[in-house]
Amino acid sequence: MRTIKITAKILFFISLFGYGCKERYQDNINDQYVIEKLEFDISKQTMLENLDSIKIKEVVKLSVDPSLPLGRIDKVIIAEDRILILDRTFSKFLFVYDRQGNLLYKIGDRGNGPGEYVNTPKDFHVDESQKKITVYNSEIKTLNTYNWNGGLIDARLLEKTWPYTFAMFDSVYYFAYKTVDTDSYLFRIEDEKEKNYFKYKRLKNKRDVVSNECFFSTSQYIYFVEDFNNEIVVLKDKGVEKILSIDFGENSIQKDFLTKYKGDEFIKEALSTKKATNISKIVETDDLFTFQYVYEKMGFQIVHNKNNKNYLNGVSLNSGYFPSEIHTSYNNCLVSVLSAEYLEGILSIEDEDSGTWNMIINSAHPIIKEILLNSKEGIADDYIFFYELGL
Repeated sequence: MRTIKITAKILFFISLFGYGCKERYQDNINDQYVIEKLEFDISKQTMLENLDSIKIKEVVKLSVDPSLPLGRIDKVIIAEDRILILDRTFSKFLFVYDRQGNLLYKIGDRGNGPGEYVNTPKDFHVDESQKKITVYNSEIKTLNTYNWNGGLIDARLLEKTWPYTFAMFDSVYYFAYKTVDTDSYLFRIEDEKEKNYFKYKRLKNKRDVVSNECFFSTSQYIYFVEDFNNEIVVLKDKGVEKILSIDFGENSIQKDFLTKYKGDEFIKEALSTKKATNISKIVETDDLFTFQYVYEKMGFQIVHNKNNKNYLNGVSLNSGYFPSEIHTSYNNCLVSVLSAEYLEGILSIEDEDSGTWNMIINSAHPIIKEILLNSKEGIADDYIFFYELGL
């Protein structure tokens, strides 16, 4: 399950380049809100000048339970004394650890009973102040809420609509849709009684490309990413704050791309154009704004300093230089994962290509280097990193 399918050598080189309560419906949102353009030249691959720019504050090694293996780390949230990890790919559980890395419990029992799931939890939200965990069961459109110890305290059935995934900010819900019906929009904002406050872009065709993670929560905003459109809708309270238009220059897809292709044809055409697209994993701290994108079918990451406009491009944080990809932030630190899945792939290089292995070891951050030298292929562990990134 943990064995990586793509050779670590390939991944290594990739990483080197690597608003009121009145109901509002908006179809042409660009005419109504501030457009803030962020420009990046993705033809220039940039890296940190030295490892001193990475200040690792904390490293947590996750415990391993052979009877309850963590397969893939799809989403991470840090809340107070908890580390919550969703594996919707293999085990299909939401795992809850303490800050020492000990597994406390998991959420995701199969079934149709209270608090159970037909397939897998689609997404989850943590209310740190109330110590509550809300998990969305998309198959039977139920929001299950659990207490800090994993006990079910509420199961809310969505009666009017059938969203694909969700986000929360205080008591406001944000739902994204991909199925077309008589009242379909790409997303809508509503309260717990399903009263609508805002609807965005009427759906005229099924959106096969809406991803599990199209919403991203930070301390101030909810960010919504629309498919391959190179735009990020910034949501606050019950409306839209602004739109971030990501400009990759000549490497961007055309803005009318979404109107030309639909469904499987859309995905095929988007990938064949080899243009920058598919923005994901939006994370921010007080100073930094980061996101991932796809270029020529490969994953890259941009880390952008909001104050001085400096940025790193091509940093997937998936090599010995850094912890793995950025998942979230906490207390103004970036939070990344060095997964056992990826770590096992890196360890396999030692026997396959000693030159590449030595390059990784010699270039690695001291903490990453220690992990690599003390890990053994086949029994690798998962690590969570809390760190600051100077830029």
